[in-house]
Amino acid sequence: MKNLTAAAAAAEKKIEQAGIPTENFSAVYRAADSGSWLGCCTIRLLADGKTAMKDSSGKRMFVISVNRILLDDSSSDRILEETLVHEILHACAWEDGHGGKWKFYAVRMNRIYGMNIACRAGEDELAQTVFSETRRRSAKYVMKCRKCGHEEYRDRTCP
Repeated sequence: MKNLTAAAAAAEKKIEQAGIPTENFSAVYRAADSGSWLGCCTIRLLADGKTAMKDSSGKRMFVISVNRILLDDSSSDRILEETLVHEILHACAWEDGHGGKWKFYAVRMNRIYGMNIACRAGEDELAQTVFSETRRRSAKYVMKCRKCGHEEYRDRTCP
């Protein structure tokens, strides 16, 4: 099992070395189960559901989640790193979503480190492999063709 804290610290360091400001936020990293995403960045809110929570130094607080399957030893270190960088860039450019500021930061990371940071991980062949593995592990039913051996993973027997 990979160490999420160490991987996140390494990703933050690369972002800082690329000259992208990271001092305006603090983040908590966690592993989560999901069949539909590799990572997620959410801002922590106060009880009113509208006001951003801030730490003692006044930094906005974020929760950055990564799909638990990325922490398996069999998963690629590259896709874990790129997912963490993608989500940390959201914290760096919070109000922007996948807009101009976020894209500028992503292009900078891609150019400097040869990464493949994109708006959607599904564009990457490696990410598709991770999604397939996540789906396989979470499915309740496996349907296998008797002729060719192709497998379909389903949560119910009727499509």
